[in-house]
Amino acid sequence: MLCYSAWFTAVVCGFCIGHLLGAQAQSAPVSSGLDVSADESNREIIAGNPEAMKEAANRNDKTAVPYLRRHLKDPDKHIGGLAYTAEIALAKLGEIDQIKKMGCDLRSGNDGSQLRTLRKLEWVGGYASIATLQSVLMNNAVNERIVDRISLRQRAITVLARLVPELKIPPGIRLGMPPTEDQYGEWSSWLSEHRSELSKLQPAEYVDPSPGDCQETQDSADTSNRAHSAK
Repeated sequence: MLCYSAWFTAVVCGFCIGHLLGAQAQSAPVSSGLDVSADESNREIIAGNPEAMKEAANRNDKTAVPYLRRHLKDPDKHIGGLAYTAEIALAKLGEIDQIKKMGCDLRSGNDGSQLRTLRKLEWVGGYASIATLQSVLMNNAVNERIVDRISLRQRAITVLARLVPELKIPPGIRLGMPPTEDQYGEWSSWLSEHRSELSKLQPAEYVDPSPGDCQETQDSADTSNRAHSAK
């Protein structure tokens, strides 16, 4: 009888332990190599919510970067579209490739691209945008190109007036009156003289894009457009 009781107890205990281990195995999350908590907090970005993308950028949430990058290949490049919103959010988070892209697009010679980029720069702000806009204040053929009835550098000044109120751009200029060459020089000099303070404004990352950078940007855009056209 004692032997039977010991055998029965061992069987029951073995069953309980096996059941417990099985339950633990079922409840344990399967590791995918991803940060599950980051996935959860970025659920709205993964789903393609533009407002969630901008909110992540405004709170400087770097965990959102890989999820924002997923939307760069979205075919909707228009203002407010997923690709456009991902680009401005990444630029505001200091991602150098998107900051360079703004510089390239601003000098692209395409009216639509330049107007979209001016809006991007105003939203992104920080030294990255200020330096990009300052780079087109010089008097040359590219910067004097007319973009929807107003020169590119004059449009750059109107955006700078909102980003850097200390420049004290006269109201008439902000309303469309062309600046003088002396005024362009004065404003550009002021920005250079105050670079140490302005460079603390986030995003502060800025790299003047090279022709090679801009060619890579164009090649990437062409590949994306061809892929979209083939669908």
